[in-house]
Formats: sequence, structure tokens, C-alpha cells
Amino acid sequence: MASQRLIILGTGASLSSVERDNTSLVFETPSGLLLIDCAANPYRKLLQAQLDPSRLFAVFLTHQHPDHAYGLPSLIHHFIMAKRAAPLTLYANFPALRTVTTVLNAFGLRAPFLRFHKVPEDRGHVLLDTEEFTLITTPVRHIVPTLALKITSKLSKSSVVYSADTGPCPEMVALAKGADILIHECSVSRPTRGHTTPVQAAQLAQRCEVKKLVLVHFWPTMEPEKVREEAAEHFKGEIIIAEDFGEIAF
Repeated sequence: MASQRLIILGTGASLSSVERDNTSLVFETPSGLLLIDCAANPYRKLLQAQLDPSRLFAVFLTHQHPDHAYGLPSLIHHFIMAKRAAPLTLYANFPALRTVTTVLNAFGLRAPFLRFHKVPEDRGHVLLDTEEFTLITTPVRHIVPTLALKITSKLSKSSVVYSADTGPCPEMVALAKGADILIHECSVSRPTRGHTTPVQAAQLAQRCEVKKLVLVHFWPTMEPEKVREEAAEHFKGEIIIAEDFGEIAF
């Protein structure tokens, strides 16, 4: 059976560190690559992960904040330099599309291969349904309009949910309920509007009965072992403190 996996290209919050770049992920399927959020130099990140950038068929932006979208001009510029012809679809909500199109225009980056697809702010929206996987999106509660996503593999029958940036909310509970893997942000040590603490992420994972909790989007001052200890008090499943270029098979 062909495999699918997620490679976590970065695990840091909006302020990155020596060890952690801004959070982004790439979903690898037998038919291609889907980039989830677009930080740093995405083209080089794919190469570092030993992935062929030409296999990228789409980019999904969870929201418009710079640490999740600022790499897009670099990615498009690299593909122009590489003389890409194959279509590349950009999926994002309206505010994010408006922001990145403005930035691309400011750089004069006109790419005939780039396609724009507005994702509606609907709960449980089926964005992609292929022979290999289904991807659904739902709005979550961040400072700006933000979309979380759930990928269900038709090859392994497993599912993984990515929270994007969000505070605890019923939308995340509904999306993550019964998922095999939950990749959740834990940016803050104390409850803060639009973000989640390790304790809150663990409580949500326990409530949703997921099998594995993968924590990402760490502020530089957060101590990994302390994060794990706090989360372990509230979630009885497997806890992974994600590292840059870590892999998740499902």
C-alpha cells in the first residue's frame, strides 16, 4: 500500500528561534505534495526534507498572519525561476487571499501557473475529495479569520487534524472528535485570546479521544519537557513535542 505522511517543516510560533522555524507542514501523498501554511523559504525547506518541489500541487493558508504566509512570494519566485508550468492552487479564506495577492502584486510576481481558490468560512466544508484522501476545513477562533483542517486517508483509514492558530473552541472539538492524530498549537503558557496552552490542548485531545497529540507552534521561552509534563496531566494518550522536520505517518 502506498503511504502518506506529514512532514512538519517548522514548529515555532510567530517569534522563531535557532531550533524552531515558523510553523508549517507538508502533506505527502503518492500523487503529490500539499503545503500547509507557507513560512520561511518553502522551496528550500522541501529540498531539505528530501522532497521534490515540482510535486507540489497546492498550498493551503490557514490565515493571513505573516508567520503563516510570508514565504509565498519566495515560493512563487522560485517556481518562476525554475520555469514551472504545472498549475499550483492556492487555497485560503478571503482575507488571506486578499493579503497575499496584494503582496504578490507588490513584488510584481505574475505567475500564469498560480490558481486562487477561496475557501468558505463554513463548518465541515469538504475542500478536497480525491482517491487518496479527503480534506475538510472549519473556522476556528484566532485573532483573524482562521481555518483548521482535517485530512482523512482513504489508504490507511486514519485521520489527522491540524488546529492552526486558535484558542479552545467548540469548532475544534467537533473537528477533532475521534481523530487518530491531533496536531495542535500551544503558543502560550497562560490562557490568551486566540491561542492555546499545553494544558488546554491536552484537555481538548482527551475530550476528543484522539490517540496521539502532537504539539507545535512553541514560543521560544517554552521548555519542551515542562510542556510535556503539563500536557501529560490531562491527556493519557501519546504526546509528541514536535521538532522541525519531524515526520508523522498515518
